[in-house]
Amino acid sequence: MKIRETYFLNNVDRSAIRELWNSEYPQIMAHDTDESLGAYLTKLDDAHHVLMEFNNQLVGWMCDFERNTERWFVIIIDRSVQHQGWGSHLLEYLDSEQMHYGWILSSEGQLRADGTPYPRTEAFYTKNGFTIEPVETHSENGLVFQRICRMARVPRHV
Repeated sequence: MKIRETYFLNNVDRSAIRELWNSEYPQIMAHDTDESLGAYLTKLDDAHHVLMEFNNQLVGWMCDFERNTERWFVIIIDRSVQHQGWGSHLLEYLDSEQMHYGWILSSEGQLRADGTPYPRTEAFYTKNGFTIEPVETHSENGLVFQRICRMARVPRHV
């Protein structure tokens, strides 16, 4: 696995992220064009991207960014490399001294573009130190999301 960090995505990166996004997220969340994904990405302030490649193909992407003075993140892992620790590895790139927020899909029965069910992700995030905040929800395109949060870890002074 090759890991690459960047603050700037080129056209090849954006196209690969869109392909991964459309393959792994529910079909209703798909971006039809690179421009559509680009419009989403330009709204992310102070974006830090971590790209994971295997055999020159993007198999994972994580981005942490600022929204309303808070640090948020988004992550996508290709199902061919899920359940092997790579998602947890990407989360290690989040600054441990800052609190991070994200959204997980809580709507049931969503399908990916290939017709397979979109899996529940709560166990992955709780395993990685996130708390699910059931009162904090967000609706978009008929989908309901729950906010997740991982507290900042205070560095120990020796």
